[in-house]
Amino acid sequence: MPSSCLGYKIPVPPKSKKREWSALHAQLARERSERELAAKIAAVRQKHDLQLEIARLEAMPVNEGRTKAIRRLRRRLSESNA
Repeated sequence: MPSSCLGYKIPVPPKSKKREWSALHAQLARERSERELAAKIAAVRQKHDLQLEIARLEAMPVNEGRTKAIRRLRRRLSESNA
């Protein structure tokens, strides 16, 4: 089983207490899934914000700086999709 650093604030149960170890494993798995979900939500939010900014800039009159900004934002959007 892979090991991980828990930090110094999380109490580690003695080897003989299997129930406490199970609870610790469950807690760590729950925290890991919560972090993964938060990361996915943040990625979707960032993608949406990029799409909104591109749409806002495209609705404005064309100029060189705005065209470059749109190109940069589209590049960031395509990188976030990869």
